[in-house]
This record gives sequence, C-alpha cells and structure tokens, in this order.
Amino acid sequence: MKNYLREYRKSAIMSKEELGKRSGCSAQTIESIEKEKYEPSLFLACRIAREVGRPLDKVFCLEVKGWWEYV
Repeated sequence: MKNYLREYRKSAIMSKEELGKRSGCSAQTIESIEKEKYEPSLFLACRIAREVGRPLDKVFCLEVKGWWEYV
C-alpha cells in the first residue's frame, strides 16, 4: 500500500515518536509504515490520519497495476 505519511507527518512538524505516542503505536511502527514495510490495521490507519490532520484516503492508497489487479 502506497502512503504519504512521511510528507504529512513532516508538514505537521511531528516526530515519529510523537506521532506514535499520539496514535497508540511505537516510533518503529511509524518508520516501518513510512518505508512501506508494514501495513497498518484500518483502526491504526484512521488514528494516524486523524493525528496528521488529513483524510485517510490522502495518507494511504492502494496502487492499482491494471483494472483487474491490486498491488
């Protein structure tokens, strides 16, 4: 899943540690999400989007290869 978390987190002037604490996870989890090594649960994704002040679909999005296949 593609995400723009790093850009939105930095524009909100928030550290990984602060965002993790405010959204209920660790700074390591935030880093893994930003590097697209970990896909958060819907609950965590919603909390993260709320904390950076952006809609969920602007922070996280599915990449589509073709009309029949999601990456």
